[in-house]
Amino acid sequence: MTRKRFGPSLYFYHDKAIYDGLCQHGITKPELHRFLKRKGVFASQETEREDIAFYLSASLFDYHDRQKLTESLSTKPKRENITSSAIKSTADSKLDDEAIRQSLQKMSGNINASPDCQAKVHSTKGGIFILDVTYKDHDLTKPEVRQIETKKAQIEVVKEADGYTVRSQANEYGENLLAVLKQSLIEETKEDLEIKELSLIGLNSLQISKFFNLLINNVDGYQLNDVSSVRLHHPDEEDGEAEASHIRKAMLNGKQVLVSKELKSLHDRGFHISSVQWISDDKLPNGDRAAFEASLKRPETKDGFAFQIRGLYRYSERTGDITQKLQPASNTEKRDIHKKLELSAELALETVCKNEG
Repeated sequence: MTRKRFGPSLYFYHDKAIYDGLCQHGITKPELHRFLKRKGVFASQETEREDIAFYLSASLFDYHDRQKLTESLSTKPKRENITSSAIKSTADSKLDDEAIRQSLQKMSGNINASPDCQAKVHSTKGGIFILDVTYKDHDLTKPEVRQIETKKAQIEVVKEADGYTVRSQANEYGENLLAVLKQSLIEETKEDLEIKELSLIGLNSLQISKFFNLLINNVDGYQLNDVSSVRLHHPDEEDGEAEASHIRKAMLNGKQVLVSKELKSLHDRGFHISSVQWISDDKLPNGDRAAFEASLKRPETKDGFAFQIRGLYRYSERTGDITQKLQPASNTEKRDIHKKLELSAELALETVCKNEG
């Protein structure tokens, strides 16, 4: 057997990276003292943070220390908005459950070939196929110890009467997964498939406002309670003569935002809605209160509609009232509500376009 000249190897932080990491706000002073204790060193509580960080950066920092530092600085993954696409199929189409399963399995194999990624395919009752992916996200603008972050992504394919609905994270990695799935399905079925995504391209600011207003008021089974936040975007000046005080983005918070004078004033100045957060009550007796969000992934082009259920304020049988703590929805609840949001968005867009036509 021939001996390998290189590898395997592990990368360890240098002293400056360790010092910068230990000086981050995510590392508390008690945490620094615990790092010292692991090395059999005790320091006064009056010792400055920077002095402790400098001492630790000059000492032996092993693999376990590195893992502990990374875990301490890792942030809780934020809830990503979901984008929904539709794949239509005909009676003689080869697009079926087996084609979906084979395509996802192929994607899983390719992803698992990368040392920084893991993927797994599973299915549930009712024709739902899921590809779960764990990957490493790299951001070189952050301090060295925070440049690599573990994230999760998911592709969910749901069988419909006229084809399939595909849901994925509304970010760059999710868009890449969606593009790979489309190409894989084309190779599997030998058909020129089209994945359609809801878009507001061509609508003016008042039409977009009407779209979001129809969306939040027509989620099946829910009654609008309040709109808590609205973000707006102003497109670039086409003539290239923008004023020095040109404002690109604005945000309004508070009750009844959609009917406020401030929002109307921003519409008159050319702003259009790019994101809305609202709260709705379940119409069923003793129902929960749901927090929703809908947005445009690319507000400058009015493209890429995305949404999510931010959580549920559960009804308490003990108090007979809605709790004040926002809790995550179950996977079953998410699928049910995501479908309702999709139908409401399609109906809202259809209504806006019909009225203008």
